[in-house]
Amino acid sequence: EAKMLKELFRIINVQMKDNKENVHLSTVKADNAQGLLSTLKKADQSCIHISCHGAYFKNYKKTGFKLSHGRLFSDELCSSKNKEHPIWNERLSDKKASVPQLVFLSACETAHNTDLVERFMQAGVRYIIAPRTETPFCDASLFSSVFYPLVYVEQMNPYIAFKKVQEA
Repeated sequence: EAKMLKELFRIINVQMKDNKENVHLSTVKADNAQGLLSTLKKADQSCIHISCHGAYFKNYKKTGFKLSHGRLFSDELCSSKNKEHPIWNERLSDKKASVPQLVFLSACETAHNTDLVERFMQAGVRYIIAPRTETPFCDASLFSSVFYPLVYVEQMNPYIAFKKVQEA
């Protein structure tokens, strides 16, 4: 998926040649929970696209990410009890820093229930896109290839872009 996204963003930047700001895509391989959390903490883009295996873990009644070496549950992103935001808590206290506006979870079942989505929202993310069920790679890639140009080239609100792609 990373190769497809790199090419897609290259094309988006060509289409936006009159725009002074290019859209940057960083790809990072995070094999374990600590690596993914570290990557998220350092990310300074307005959009973060997470591509990995996701699942609803019935035994724990939680959604999360299945990584090469372990997993990351929703409650490891931030605690719902005390509303701490370990991902971006430093940024929330710094008025100049910002939290990503859009998090795109290309990870199956990460919206099976709302716990993972709520964690990102608690951390200050405005738009979260995540599949409720298992999603074939071709479907996820097709969705991304229509969604991102609407957001970046057409400068469409992510929610409206999501609805447009959903209707197509």
